[in-house]
Amino acid sequence: MKNWIKVAVAAIALSAATVQAAVDTAATEVKVGMSGRYFPFTFVKQDKLQGFEVDMWDEIGKRNDYKIEYVTSNFSGLFGLLETGRIDTISNQITMTDERKAKYLFADPYVIDGAQITVRTGNDSIKGVDDLAGKTVAVNLGSNFEQLLRQYDKDGKINIKTYDTGIEHDVAL
Repeated sequence: MKNWIKVAVAAIALSAATVQAAVDTAATEVKVGMSGRYFPFTFVKQDKLQGFEVDMWDEIGKRNDYKIEYVTSNFSGLFGLLETGRIDTISNQITMTDERKAKYLFADPYVIDGAQITVRTGNDSIKGVDDLAGKTVAVNLGSNFEQLLRQYDKDGKINIKTYDTGIEHDVAL
């Protein structure tokens, strides 16, 4: 009888160790949200998500045994996906504003860029932000560029038109 108990205890211990080993070796799943529409950082080419952000997360996954799942959304929907737990992080050139820093954790910056005004070739009438009064300016909905422009345009003299994607606002030009 005692042998039977020893065998049962050993079997239970072994099965628990096997389950624990399976848990320990399973890759951590990380859902990364991005637009897939911000070249060269995240874009789709031949039906494949590519870009600097994708390469970076693929490498992070490799080095840390993470299983990376990419979830694409319009930029304006990324924070909603994060807040509802449908993604674990956003990787889409997110600007660190004071408002965002109060709500979210950020990694150290790895890219620094600025805001630019882009006009059609031959348009010499717009040389800076002051020249935008009375003009229509296309920006991505919810982007840092939209926020910057609205902060600058306190008098409401600029017609700020928002689009879900960069492609849409480029076509509108």
